[in-house]
Amino acid sequence: MKMRFLVPAIILSLFLYLFGCSDSNTEPQDDYSVLLYEEDNGITLELDITEKIIIELPSNPSTGYHWEHANTDGTFINQDGESNFIEDEECAGLDGCGGVEQLSFIASHTGTGAILLEYHRSFGEEPLDQFRVDVVVTD
Repeated sequence: MKMRFLVPAIILSLFLYLFGCSDSNTEPQDDYSVLLYEEDNGITLELDITEKIIIELPSNPSTGYHWEHANTDGTFINQDGESNFIEDEECAGLDGCGGVEQLSFIASHTGTGAILLEYHRSFGEEPLDQFRVDVVVTD
């Protein structure tokens, strides 16, 4: 009698562990994405030309600050669309709520380059923070 309940309990536990523990806001959008966070600042990343880079960094647009792609050296790693702000669930909908800003990048060809992001206000102040990752893109 105990075995009859044990097997379904194990299957249910495994299902919940595999599918119920992920946060859909922070997972890569597809199988060809590399997800980077604040603690990845300064790393060298090797990736295939088919992979997209998604970077999530702490942000609070209510302060006027936002992350911006600051490379001006003609790098071959380009931002893919606009950034996306994801509010913290604990304060969602409240004034001044922070969260993460998500930026996506793709490479146009193989080579070595960098992604440099600056956290600043749009009216010309010095950046409050920077994020850099060196990138080696292969076939």
